[in-house]
Amino acid sequence: MERDLFRAVFLRNLHSQSRSAKGVSDTSVSATKKPLLITGEALAAKVRENTELLAEFVWQRGNSDHRRHPKVTFMHTPDAVMLGEVANQCNDIVNDGLQDLAVYDDARKGVERASWRACHAMVAPNDGLFDVNRRFRVWQPKYADPAIALHEIGAAMKLFDCVLAARMVLACDAGTWEAAAEALAYADHMMDGRIHPWADGNARTTTALIMYLALALFLRKEHERLPVFRDRKTHLSTIEDLPAHTDYYKSIMTPVAEIKSEMLVL
Repeated sequence: MERDLFRAVFLRNLHSQSRSAKGVSDTSVSATKKPLLITGEALAAKVRENTELLAEFVWQRGNSDHRRHPKVTFMHTPDAVMLGEVANQCNDIVNDGLQDLAVYDDARKGVERASWRACHAMVAPNDGLFDVNRRFRVWQPKYADPAIALHEIGAAMKLFDCVLAARMVLACDAGTWEAAAEALAYADHMMDGRIHPWADGNARTTTALIMYLALALFLRKEHERLPVFRDRKTHLSTIEDLPAHTDYYKSIMTPVAEIKSEMLVL
């Protein structure tokens, strides 16, 4: 897969989903979500700068992490710890210069207290299970799964990383692009849909993870495919329904050889 093509699809996918990429600091999802430090053209310009760095990071990290083997169609897959690290690093790049993590410190104290109580209420406390990641939201959106309490986002993400790693292995074993599409759809459905973990940059961070996973799955040229997202409204219309979102992903998994420049115009 050529770097320039990967970058073009990456930039197109991210811009199609992100309101911040269009200069909009949207706080409508929650009454307690803080606006970004900049807005308008300054925001759009900074997002473009961060996105270029993000695309390069995903390309380099993906090609470094995914160990190639000449006798298999798919690459060896990342484990749960690696997936968590990559997501955190992507979110850091996404939000560089756009938000001060300290803006949520007061709200985070309440989440940390709830996390401490939850951990010590367990018969055998599991250190780290309820850790509060400063990147995670401390506000409740109008969507996402309300059954996941704010102090449980860290635990939900750890479980997500484990299940996603297992699904990646299954996709690798199946050796089909349809199985790969199922893994990518699950990642999108859970991260940007049900958990929606990040204080800022959920769509951009999720897009970066999806593109990282695509690099993890596809190896031989005859099997190379990338997801080419549709518009934001269409993309999100199925995100809460995993079977429907899987069908959507199967419809957008495009052979690299068939990706034309006109497909990448927003």
